[in-house]
Amino acid sequence: MKKEVKEQTETVYTKEQFVTSNSYKDYKEVLQAVLKEDKEYTKTEVETILKQFMKGKVK
Repeated sequence: MKKEVKEQTETVYTKEQFVTSNSYKDYKEVLQAVLKEDKEYTKTEVETILKQFMKGKVK
């Protein structure tokens, strides 16, 4: 009998869900600017995007 291996997948959310989330309320404006409307993101992806944005240099 074969054992089924269930893949652990993260839940994906829309840009709007992240922008209106209490967890990301301090980054609302940043998320509005960097996330795309037609794409869904995991929390891990958004955390990475935010870290990269915050490390950016000011010109």
